[in-house]
Amino acid sequence: MKDNTIYIGLCLAGAVSAGAYTAGVIDFLLETLDEWEIQKEKNDPEVPAHQIKIAVIGGASAGGMTGILLSVKKDQAFKPVRMAPSNIHSSIPGNPFYNAWVDLTENDLWPLLLACNDLKGDAPIYSILNSSFIDKMVNASLRSMPLEKKARPYFSEPLKTFVTLCNLEGFRYNISMNANDPERYKYVMGKHADLACFHISENKEYLDDGWIPVNPETGFNTDIMEQAARATGAFPLVLKARFVSRPGKVINDLQWNRDITKHFPVSDEIYEALCVDGGIINNEPFEYVRQLLNQITGESVDVGDYNSFDTFKSTVLLVDPFPSEPELFNCTERWNYVAANTLQAMLDQMRMKPFEMMKPFNQNLSGQFMISPMKQLEVDGIPSQRCGSSAIACGGIWGFAGFFSKEFRVHDYFLGRANCEKFLREKFTVPLHSSNPIIKFGYKKVKNKQKYLSANGGLQIIPVFRESASNSYMPSFYNGEQWPTIAEKDIYKMRPLMKKRIEVILRKLGDYSTQEKILLWIGSKVLLSGKISDIVISQIIRGLKSHQLIK
Repeated sequence: MKDNTIYIGLCLAGAVSAGAYTAGVIDFLLETLDEWEIQKEKNDPEVPAHQIKIAVIGGASAGGMTGILLSVKKDQAFKPVRMAPSNIHSSIPGNPFYNAWVDLTENDLWPLLLACNDLKGDAPIYSILNSSFIDKMVNASLRSMPLEKKARPYFSEPLKTFVTLCNLEGFRYNISMNANDPERYKYVMGKHADLACFHISENKEYLDDGWIPVNPETGFNTDIMEQAARATGAFPLVLKARFVSRPGKVINDLQWNRDITKHFPVSDEIYEALCVDGGIINNEPFEYVRQLLNQITGESVDVGDYNSFDTFKSTVLLVDPFPSEPELFNCTERWNYVAANTLQAMLDQMRMKPFEMMKPFNQNLSGQFMISPMKQLEVDGIPSQRCGSSAIACGGIWGFAGFFSKEFRVHDYFLGRANCEKFLREKFTVPLHSSNPIIKFGYKKVKNKQKYLSANGGLQIIPVFRESASNSYMPSFYNGEQWPTIAEKDIYKMRPLMKKRIEVILRKLGDYSTQEKILLWIGSKVLLSGKISDIVISQIIRGLKSHQLIK
């Protein structure tokens, strides 16, 4: 490990369609690091000389899918997308992040999501929505023709990439109890928090550590990465659950499984698990990223006070489109509120981080930084600021709003770029007179440090060389504003497709006699599907209006 290197672990949180925001952040980050490498080649003493290594990428759901995409494309050349096309609905070929999250497979995904081709004949119901677009997206993104090679020395070799999974069967284990018949009655529990871990390298050798070797250039083990990408984004019930197959030895060897597998090892040579969205159990897996960085750098859990940075060697960079915010608890005994609060309590409990791993994430420590949405707006001529999910267009309808309009995804992509630029310039800094040896080495020969200073006088950890961009590169949308909207009538266009899918699902919900099938067909055709469609559409419109996406 070089003494002049700061190691970064990227943690990419779950986001559903707001993966467009994360994609924009990654696009600007890579553009900035690429430019720094170009400046270093000029041997200009005014260019900071320290190194950055992205050593770990971990994510959940849409963030995990983006992390896998980044791992596959990191050695390929592509241009950053700095401006939207004049026709905002046009695609921009060549940039894998824009293609995957803004272009997707169609401008409007709902005809695909509501198509019934997955329910033909005797096919069972796999999910409320048609999930075939996930397969198209993964195939288009990960199996696309390799682009021209580009060296990016700021990625570690090897690079560790992982995604979180919710393993529905789980890893079963027994807790020993003294009982009358201990062999017959066992206290069996299951661990459902799972991770698919990949070692990105030219080396195909498995190192007995639970990390699956992957070579994207040759395609070695990329099929397992594709399975993991589909599974981590499988929003339960709404999208199809996915199988992930891995060697059983990999499961047994992984450090985060050993507390169970050393006593109850997986016996299958190939272990196949049915998985859904990893964000259910761990939506921001920064504690795993932090542990891996500690192993790489030899740092302790407490990684240094921000005010001194004496021991600063690494940091976790969390990209989170939906940062957790305190919510007003609705304290009522009505059953529907109790049901909703119970579900939220279960999610909160599953996602709770171990107390001992919370120390590095105190805001006064250098162990973690976060990029999250922030947008300046004018409302009736009065400046206002939106933060978190309210700042991104895809944040409506629990993150599914981006599937209603490409303009929402375009907005979030460029907001991600803008937020990353502001973060690198103003927040991702160290005090000017830091005694950290890495920073001192990097800026030792730089006489004009002023151009690398933030507004509060901090030195940029990753120097930004491009001229500061104004908000002008945020496109004006078809409504003539810089916040996109959709017409209510466009939502109602979904009704025939929605009605048809609901009809098919209702007829497949159980085994019926011929007479019952006829009655159910009539009922679903004439009454039920239309009523359900109207209820769903009214809820969608209400959700979009609350997010100010419908005027």
